[in-house]
Amino acid sequence: MSVPAYPAYKDSGVEWLGAIPQGWQVKRGKHLFRSIEQGWSPQCDGFPATSVDEWGVLKVGCVNGGSFDPTENKALPAGLTPVPSLGITAGDVLVSRANTRELVGSAAYVADDHPNLMLCDKLFRLRFDESLCMAKLFAIYLGADAARGQIELEASGASQSMVNIGQGTILNLPVPLPPRGEQSAIVAFLDCETGKIDALVAEQERLMALLKEKRQAVISHAVTKGLDPNAPMKDSGVEWLGDIPEAWGVRRLKDLVHFVSGGTPSKEREEFWQGNIPWVSPKDMKKWIVTGEADGITEEAVLASSLTMIAPEAVLIVVRGMILAHSFPVALSGRQLTINQDMKAVIPSPNLASRFLAYTLVAYREAIAEFIDEAGHGTRALRMEGFGSLKIGAPPLGEQTAICDWIDEALVRLEDLNNEAKRAIAILKERRAALISAAVTGKIDVRGVVPDARQAA
Repeated sequence: MSVPAYPAYKDSGVEWLGAIPQGWQVKRGKHLFRSIEQGWSPQCDGFPATSVDEWGVLKVGCVNGGSFDPTENKALPAGLTPVPSLGITAGDVLVSRANTRELVGSAAYVADDHPNLMLCDKLFRLRFDESLCMAKLFAIYLGADAARGQIELEASGASQSMVNIGQGTILNLPVPLPPRGEQSAIVAFLDCETGKIDALVAEQERLMALLKEKRQAVISHAVTKGLDPNAPMKDSGVEWLGDIPEAWGVRRLKDLVHFVSGGTPSKEREEFWQGNIPWVSPKDMKKWIVTGEADGITEEAVLASSLTMIAPEAVLIVVRGMILAHSFPVALSGRQLTINQDMKAVIPSPNLASRFLAYTLVAYREAIAEFIDEAGHGTRALRMEGFGSLKIGAPPLGEQTAICDWIDEALVRLEDLNNEAKRAIAILKERRAALISAAVTGKIDVRGVVPDARQAA
């Protein structure tokens, strides 16, 4: 879509805003609000309020992404008295005052009443004089590049994981303000155009979800049924595994591998952490081939901590941690390394290929989940006795290699499609951000582009 510029512009008087259309004004935020408040953050339960009869306290993440998510809340304990004046009503704009530098100042417009959800002290609640400024337009403006740049400049804090802005950042923020009728046109235009873009992004995200399912299915079928669709089959004797090729055996995992535990060198010995031997923890298990790029320890640390050096192409798994509540990370060591106490290395016998073992563990995630138990404070732990008794299909070694080669090639094709979808999403999001910035700063004239701007009023 080609959208024209305004017929004439003038200097905004604000260097980072540049020129604005004739007829627009620049107002500070404080001249547009009826009120700005922050809330209350009592000690709450770890689960959200599930009905309008329960009170909840909003979490700062309820505004991430520029849209309001009322499910991002924590239930108020029964012993605490709610504060109705901190409830959320239609027309409110919520702004995060404390978050990472990339997210602090994130804003969202609230379209409906949520009187049972209370404002937390990490959020500002803005209420507007709608005759001067549409609340929704202001929320959109806070997400535009120009405003984001100023908010991030003013954010302060010792840690990048949590910075803060004061009320003054929002109160004194210059806002390019069109006449009230044009505000409606801009909001209607952006609702229409960003809605189209969001629909395209959702399509790509659905494709990525399908590719993820396809990846799992490709691995599972290959390591449980083999590559020859005409191969004679037999009952594996394992209910969830079903039939397997006649030439395959069925073995317990512990009869085919041995496990190596990890540990952590002393944090008090700083010299232990100045080496080049990778020390891998669950946070490093995001890639199929793990090299442990983040932390390095010394040979002295390995010896003092009784750690075992793990050879390349060992299978690495996580055996303890919150991540086991929703995943079972599996990877291969890409070089000689060590691991921490929440992991184990699974070393296969000579008649079991490491890649085949790794792909098998990926395929058997649902069966492995039966051996993962609550270990306190929301974390999980793998019961090694049950895990070791897991029965797997065991083809001849040569067939294992052929299966892994086929899986590798199939996954490359799927990854190419996944990367194409990621690139498409990135381009669409860039287009969305550019469109918003152009519209709210007057670089494009959207009057008349959307026939019925009254829908946004």
